[in-house]
Amino acid sequence: PGGAVVINERSDDATIFRLPSDEDSPVSAETVTVHSVPVHPRANAWRVGPKSRFAIAWSDARAFSRVDPTEGLQDLTVIDLDGDEPVSTRLSAGYRPSQVVVEESGKRAYVVSQPGITVLHLTHADGPRVERELFLPEEAGDQARDVSITPDGAFAFVRMAGESSVLIVDLASDERITVNLPAPVTDLDVSADGTKAVAVMRTPTEPAAGAAGAPAATEPSRIAVLPLDTIVTDPEDYEIHELDGLFGSAVLSQDGRYALAFTNAVASPLLAIVDLETGEHRELDLRAPVRAAFLLEDGSHAVVLLTPPAGSARRGAFSLV
Repeated sequence: PGGAVVINERSDDATIFRLPSDEDSPVSAETVTVHSVPVHPRANAWRVGPKSRFAIAWSDARAFSRVDPTEGLQDLTVIDLDGDEPVSTRLSAGYRPSQVVVEESGKRAYVVSQPGITVLHLTHADGPRVERELFLPEEAGDQARDVSITPDGAFAFVRMAGESSVLIVDLASDERITVNLPAPVTDLDVSADGTKAVAVMRTPTEPAAGAAGAPAATEPSRIAVLPLDTIVTDPEDYEIHELDGLFGSAVLSQDGRYALAFTNAVASPLLAIVDLETGEHRELDLRAPVRAAFLLEDGSHAVVLLTPPAGSARRGAFSLV
């Protein structure tokens, strides 16, 4: 019927509001049921499964102003919302979780942390439990690791900053496949429909200004399209599309057809709209440096957040595309 879950940080519990099961019933204080369940201390983030049976409370270190280096924030709480009374189970994942993903079936969840990926079996007969730990290559120095998990929970795609490759991890068998690419990968995403992964390769820039005030690239930026149905068995089966400007990040439409490419590593007003099936693209000058882009579910429009250009008195800016 729907509802909401709320973390109460100071009391280490969560409040669950449930709407009436009868759609014709009015929503009021009398018809909404309220439950309280315990959660682990310092919980500050939620991940709710696609079938809304499980809600996972976890601790995101990025939301705290200061965290002691010895504090791993490894606890998380799985709440089963299926019965008349919600039931919470406390589990432990790897050091400093950064992402929690629930697969589309709702049976398993994947907790990405500094050591790797913790697999949670949510529908185990004895209740939610840790199923296994998968360790990923260590983050060296200031390198960052970027992990994207396919919607069905079959594979994890891993990018390491500065490396010209993508690591694919089979989350059931822990088999590893490496896809070698022609340049360092600066962004990596998996489409919501699970058909493809996209790796962006931003090229080095020269000090001289290029078109529309953006730094000039020494060679074209590129987008590699990795089809999920074949890339695991044939790591060389991918397509590369070249772009004219400087681009290092991308967001994908839900059906995996289009990508919006931009860079926020340097001040650039350029946004590229890329057809991932044909490679055709066009580049827009949005008149102010791009910070982030967000696509509607149907891929028809986007909201692009911008940094006000030098000399502007405005506190913020955005474009509708």
